Amino acid sequence: MKSMQKLTAGLLVGLVFLSSPFASLADKSFVNEELELSRVEEKFLRDAGQVMAELIFNGGNAICNVRVQGKSETTKIVADIILEKKVSGSFTRLVTWQGVTSYSNILSTTKTYGASKGSYRLTVVAKIYSGNTYETKTISDYADY
Repeated sequence: MKSMQKLTAGLLVGLVFLSSPFASLADKSFVNEELELSRVEEKFLRDAGQVMAELIFNGGNAICNVRVQGKSETTKIVADIILEKKVSGSFTRLVTWQGVTSYSNILSTTKTYGASKGSYRLTVVAKIYSGNTYETKTISDYADY
């Protein structure tokens, strides 16, 4: 009988706590922390940085200049650089330089590829990181040789 009373009392205390303002405060602070993190991530994603791609030709080569500038919070930049040539009306991939990485807030690189007369497209797909959060930015440049 006494154990039944203790069990009933324990259940009542639990129910009172769960329905009390303290229980909802705990939940709200957790939600608020999550919202704050979301706002920080959202701001970073909005303001991550800039990507520049420039395609020029010199001495039979396509020169692919790439610069990615992140904000001061940027911890890493990973870029895929894709060079394509227009063949029969659509672009065909010639080469991909994958996973070009910088562990700072600037990535700057130049890639060279042998070229013949035609229309070309250079595309840069950059992931700009702040910790484990990243934003993907894509830009293309077109040029004729």
